[in-house]
Amino acid sequence: MSTQEMINRFQNEMKAYYIPKSEVNRIGEMVGATFFDDPAVRYLTGNISKKARAGYCKTTYGSMYGSAILFSSDENIDNLIVLCPPGYRGVSTIRFFLNGGISTFFRVGFKAIKRSITFEKNAVEVRKRFSNENTWYLMTFAVREGKKNQGLGSKILRPVLDWMDKNHYSVYLETHKAVNVEIYEHYGFQTVDTCFVPGSEIKQYGMLRPAN
Repeated sequence: MSTQEMINRFQNEMKAYYIPKSEVNRIGEMVGATFFDDPAVRYLTGNISKKARAGYCKTTYGSMYGSAILFSSDENIDNLIVLCPPGYRGVSTIRFFLNGGISTFFRVGFKAIKRSITFEKNAVEVRKRFSNENTWYLMTFAVREGKKNQGLGSKILRPVLDWMDKNHYSVYLETHKAVNVEIYEHYGFQTVDTCFVPGSEIKQYGMLRPAN
């Protein structure tokens, strides 16, 4: 099954609000605000404004559009999942610059872009060790700031994991907060790797939810 066929099958079988590319701006703003204290995001973007961080996130997700699935429970986009099908190998530098990377470069600076490339390369190398032709990559799982502890996380993630179980797929993700490890364990993920983000003291936890 091709990548596009897997994406189409997921979208046909999973009821959700699939975010059009015209709303990637909203995604950038939502993720930039939600992960404002995430150690990896702060490391990647440095000490920049909220607007610049949103622009960075917009460029990242715009670069992934078409090769990943961006969806929420509804049009409010109070929760978000960005899911990549088996075989996904990360955002290429060319796609990044074609989707607003030049303006992002001037907002965040050369060092931030260089950190992003190194970060992505490391993440891909780790991910490859624990992924196969049946492993999906959960790139982003977010609940809007101010909307947490309302069940919105489970509302969007649980049906996805049920679909993965039904179709015998595994799921891999990374987190950079120790407190999140226990949360993901609750959903059946297991820590399979720990390492440091290159050039930093930020610990990265690679977690895998095996196929049933």
